[in-house]
Amino acid sequence: MTASRAASQDLPRGAQQIGEASSASIDELETPMESPEIPAGAADPDEQLAQASHLTIPVPPVKVRAPRAADADAAVAALTHLQHAEGLFDDDALSSWLGFPVHGRHVRIKPERSVLMAWERTDGDRSAPDGADGPAQHGWTEVSLDTDKYAKTLARAERVGRQLTIHREDPVYLVSGSMWSDRMLGRELAEAQDALGPEVPWQVLRYNPGRRVVAGVQLEGAQHVVRVSAGEVAPQLAAADRWRRLGVPMEPMQPLGERGTAVISPRWGLGDLLQHPVGAAAETAGIVFGELHTRSSELEVQPDSVLIPEVAEAVHAIGLVAPWLGQRADMLAEMLSPQLEDLGETDELVELHGDLSPDQVLVSDLDGSRVRIIDLDRAGRGPAMRDVGSWVASCRAADHVELADAFLHGYREVAPIDEDSQAAWEAYAHLRAALDSFRRREANWPQQASRRMSMAERALQR
Repeated sequence: MTASRAASQDLPRGAQQIGEASSASIDELETPMESPEIPAGAADPDEQLAQASHLTIPVPPVKVRAPRAADADAAVAALTHLQHAEGLFDDDALSSWLGFPVHGRHVRIKPERSVLMAWERTDGDRSAPDGADGPAQHGWTEVSLDTDKYAKTLARAERVGRQLTIHREDPVYLVSGSMWSDRMLGRELAEAQDALGPEVPWQVLRYNPGRRVVAGVQLEGAQHVVRVSAGEVAPQLAAADRWRRLGVPMEPMQPLGERGTAVISPRWGLGDLLQHPVGAAAETAGIVFGELHTRSSELEVQPDSVLIPEVAEAVHAIGLVAPWLGQRADMLAEMLSPQLEDLGETDELVELHGDLSPDQVLVSDLDGSRVRIIDLDRAGRGPAMRDVGSWVASCRAADHVELADAFLHGYREVAPIDEDSQAAWEAYAHLRAALDSFRRREANWPQQASRRMSMAERALQR
């Protein structure tokens, strides 16, 4: 491993310390669904909520308008109490450090410890393959005070033969690298690349730093999808095997490499239901999951993982990143937590997808007759309405209510729907996803976070 050191004068000034720090970490509560961008000048969802006369949820008497994204980012950077953290939230500053234009794609934060920003290059052909030995289309930059973490970053990059760029080592560690040098994924990516062959180019579809890479590859003239994780994929393979026994339509998924952290499957269909919102396919998906939930008891082997709602963790993260929503999140949690606790004790536990949304369902053609279910990395056991509420919340956030209605219609053909339970889990899904737009560096993320909170509150009114 070779490490280049950038000149210190290229660094922008450190962020001003404008907020009190918290030593608690901001948990990653991810969903693959991205909330749509709210155009500038759109009505504030908080004001719309305050004007709704039918609400019974107590609404804070003082409505706080969401700040501009730049101001909210600066406040989050100050929260970390790390010099140069603000530059990670500024594409221009980040590009100046790297020497080429980039856009931040995914952020992970541990206040007073580290900020990690995954980025994508914006020059040239953004659809170009991301070769491990060529120019990196995807990479990461991290600022940290953790000496041990910095040492591991250097050692692991050297182990896989990747170059890092060291911008600063005092008073903080500021370092960048390609996706292939990711501290948690580097060895897993190297193993998967060796299994495919170093000459095979990767088309990166998603890069979640330290967690997961999804990429398209072409083998013998056919398109495939590779999924590389920081953890073992055995639970996903086991879930896929169980689901096939119950007739759930899935593409064959095979282990890739010898580390047990990667799988490969044929690329199938036109794309997912978010890209191709076909009502008939959503209805088919509803039937599929209705049958999965009702037939789970037929399986001799049940998943070990029971999915527990993380209301307190979601509320804590919202209070740190989006403090203008903190009071509303607290009030929602006071209403929601007892409901979910009761449902967890009374409802039958069934096989769950755990992150069900339209982009987890592939569609073959526009008639919607055939679908495939993907991404079982969060599969486990829990109340059936958790999946249903997740689907409905995702459809509402994406402004595709018609997909929610079609799914519910199909589900009801084979299984009953408890509307109160569905509403509670829908509210939880919105709460859990409130900061997704921040983590994914979407435009107007403060407004999108407020929109999700409004949707969570409204879900409990139906």
